[in-house]
Amino acid sequence: LNIGSCYNVTDTGVLAIAKFSCNLKHLIISSNYGITSKGLSALLKQCTNLETLDIGRTYLSNTSFDDMLREGYAKNLKEIRLYKCPNISEGIMERLAAKGIMINSCF
Repeated sequence: LNIGSCYNVTDTGVLAIAKFSCNLKHLIISSNYGITSKGLSALLKQCTNLETLDIGRTYLSNTSFDDMLREGYAKNLKEIRLYKCPNISEGIMERLAAKGIMINSCF
């Protein structure tokens, strides 16, 4: 599903995706500045088949990934694209990579 650059997408939309698209494997939500870590955490928790996630050019932070790593959900996630995500730290990228998740980032 590609909703990248759909500028009016917010947590409400992401929560609907999480609720009704639990078998989703690939999601692009890049360039959506209305999505917060709360929405992303819900998505990662409910979309257990998600394999690739593109959150480039967002203001998302480490919080949702901290939750994911601590709670152990999104076990099928294989790749995250994080280009131009200034609020995602190198430390969280290293922790994700240590779980076998390929990180594509370009700052």
